[in-house]
Amino acid sequence: MRRPVNAPYTITTEFGVPDSYAKFGYHSGVDYAVPINRPIYAPASGELLNVVSPTGGNMVTIYDGQFMHRLMHNNSFSRANGRVNEGDQVALAGTTGLSTGVHCHWDINGEGVYPTTFKSFIPPADWLAGKYQNNGGQTMNQEAGAELYRTALFREP
Repeated sequence: MRRPVNAPYTITTEFGVPDSYAKFGYHSGVDYAVPINRPIYAPASGELLNVVSPTGGNMVTIYDGQFMHRLMHNNSFSRANGRVNEGDQVALAGTTGLSTGVHCHWDINGEGVYPTTFKSFIPPADWLAGKYQNNGGQTMNQEAGAELYRTALFREP
């Protein structure tokens, strides 16, 4: 388990703070302010899917077998869809989508690419502290993988 960025960085918005711009009224992840084109890394092993979202911009999603990790506002993607290992570079930091500056927004949820409730999210700090069991990045079964792609491709954000 690791953060999606290497130091130095500045955390500009923490998980769970009231946020009038957030879909559910609270910030769903952690924002790491970094320079433009700083490498963004997979915080967990799993199945990677690149998504272009009106709100998240160039968004990398990684399903670790239990949770969906979303890394948003990237300038560009670094790899194609498929298996990724923890620590692999997946993107370069940017300010795409609804963003006010260069940063990496990282959130974790148990629902999918486009969660429908704030209760789906978990605090990244708790995940880093090992408070949530991770199944080690097992490759998802074919049915779960197909559902992940259907969710990403056909569901409106």
